[in-house]
Amino acid sequence: MIGNRLKRARDAKGFSLRELEAAIGGLVSAQAIGKYERDEMMPSSTVLLALGKALNVRPDYLLATREIELTGIDFRKAPHTGAKEEALRGGRGPRSC
Repeated sequence: MIGNRLKRARDAKGFSLRELEAAIGGLVSAQAIGKYERDEMMPSSTVLLALGKALNVRPDYLLATREIELTGIDFRKAPHTGAKEEALRGGRGPRSC
């Protein structure tokens, strides 16, 4: 559904629900836009095009379901101990180069 992306686009533009209602020429009420954002209703194609134009986003952005999630970020580990770490350890332990 479009709720999350519509809300993000509206927030990025700095519009209140009423301001977005005015920006789309009153095609739907602020209450209806709120329902779109809560995924309680789906806009018609005419309203979807008007929302995209008013928010400067493509309608396919609003319809996209793809989400990017960053989890389990692994950092590259050095293959060997650096000279500073080696000096702190007192030269103990294996060292691979």
